[in-house]
Amino acid sequence: MNDKIGMVTFFRDNYGAFLQAYALQQVLISYGFKPELINYDFRRENAIVGIPIKSIQNPFVFAKRIVVNIIKYPWHQRRESAFKNDINELLILSKKYDKYKDLLKAKMPYFLCLTGSDQMFNPLIQPQSFYFRMLCFCNCYKASYAASSGKQSLEADYLPFFKNELEKYVGVSVREKSLCNYISKELGVDAIYNIDPSLLLNASQWKKISKPTNYGKYIFVYLAGFQKEVIEKTNVLSSKLGLPVLVADRDYKMNNQIKRKKYLRPTEWLDAIYNAEYVVTNSFHGTAFCINFHKKALIIATGKRNERLLDLIHNCNVDRLLNDTIINDEELLNLYDDADSYLEKERRKSFEYISSFKRFIA
Repeated sequence: MNDKIGMVTFFRDNYGAFLQAYALQQVLISYGFKPELINYDFRRENAIVGIPIKSIQNPFVFAKRIVVNIIKYPWHQRRESAFKNDINELLILSKKYDKYKDLLKAKMPYFLCLTGSDQMFNPLIQPQSFYFRMLCFCNCYKASYAASSGKQSLEADYLPFFKNELEKYVGVSVREKSLCNYISKELGVDAIYNIDPSLLLNASQWKKISKPTNYGKYIFVYLAGFQKEVIEKTNVLSSKLGLPVLVADRDYKMNNQIKRKKYLRPTEWLDAIYNAEYVVTNSFHGTAFCINFHKKALIIATGKRNERLLDLIHNCNVDRLLNDTIINDEELLNLYDDADSYLEKERRKSFEYISSFKRFIA
């Protein structure tokens, strides 16, 4: 009996990406499957210092990005080192594939390949990996779980490609209801909505793998891309609460910032958000863990492409998190009641979908 599943997702150097990969892998294991992340590091193929050659049209911009990446190389190395420890301890990986053509030649041992979640259906993010993320190399059953394009639709220039590929899938699951409706309407492909993998595990399950950070009382800040508004509002909140600020990775020079010598591992990131007195974030996964952990939080959802973040907040009925008025202890008691009910219902639905893969086992 072949019960092996090949997983395709981002997981190497982003907290949310790593944790959603871990969560989905654990759920697949709980249903009797043998999942492994297909170990193809596309960043090293057809790229110069991490910059995809095909994605660069302007030589000046290309040269500028190379210089920036070289300057930031020590930071990237320290960050990658922090992630490698948790990758080795917590994730199950396949043998290593150096080139995409190696995947095409390989006799994959899987009955099913599964892609999801964040940005898997976005051809503009890490474009050299797009065919890999769309499972074009697979000769077995294909499916997605909570795949996202980063917005409410798919890139218009790629619609014929999406239709052709998704029609080959035995299950199309996406992370946003708006994207689900779009795929069904525009492509004529049946799609279902499922919650992000990071929400499939509850707070107590996440707490079991977290590693203590011991920073005392603090406001935790996690940014998915620099946003001045986050810095400004965090400084105001820090002043009002009289608490120092712990930043997840980079030094953004906030007022009263806690200094540290190393980068947080994903398991330390979990502990940092779990034990924070308050959280400020503009990140989807930062928001997801605030909801899962019932945190006092301020979510900054201004700027471009926040549909996925707002989708999650509205579905969980926690729009209060978008208000920068400080949440008190009494208000927190019932703030996440609707979110808990919603997540419980959606977990059951997601588990049913995942369990349905058993029907394809030979």
